[in-house]
Amino acid sequence: MRCNVRCRWGLAVIATVVMVGCGGNSTDKTSDNATGTPTASQQQSSEPPPEPTGPEPTQSSQKRPSLNVARLPLGGGTDSPVEDRLQCAEAAWLGSRPLPAGVIVRVRAIKLSPAGVFRLDQRGCGDRQPCPGMRWEGQKALDACFIGARQVTAGAGDVNRVSVSLRGTISCDQLQDCRRALEQTGSDSLTFSPDPHFGEPTEGPPTDSPPPEDPTEVPTEGPLTESPATPTG
Repeated sequence: MRCNVRCRWGLAVIATVVMVGCGGNSTDKTSDNATGTPTASQQQSSEPPPEPTGPEPTQSSQKRPSLNVARLPLGGGTDSPVEDRLQCAEAAWLGSRPLPAGVIVRVRAIKLSPAGVFRLDQRGCGDRQPCPGMRWEGQKALDACFIGARQVTAGAGDVNRVSVSLRGTISCDQLQDCRRALEQTGSDSLTFSPDPHFGEPTEGPPTDSPPPEDPTEVPTEGPLTESPATPTG
């Protein structure tokens, strides 16, 4: 079947109407969204998230490097014994002075060797800075602390020195700083001196009693005898 000119013109008009109709639907949908009316998905995404009701997690602080030191580099002198067998030793830091930045030295414990001769007693140092709990850092490394002790026994054998050592920890920002702080600058000598006459009885005060008689003393004169009287003429 052939289509004449009028038929072809009619088909072209019908195609044009169909295209205009499809374009109108697209324009209407676009205009609906252009009015600013949010869709259901847009309303859901624009709502703020709910606030948390539980506690907020805390950030763990970074652990600093540290070293446990059985014998801190300390030295010093000891005062002469005072009343009640009390003594006081001065402990000075002999490591790196001043300490590197960020380095902190803490005293944790005090050890006496041999044990049993002295007992820790801070009364021997009065009100001076005690070593238990001492903290050195920076320029404070030049400060000294003091250890008090009291002699309780004479000791055994030829004990004439009791060694004093302080155990502690060193913390730092870098591990190499901790090791550098332990570089010793002096001799390590900290001791107590026990009294060798501890426990011996002391001589009492003199008395006014007469000295005892000497049993070996003998009289120089014989006994007196009575002679008879002679008559006179």
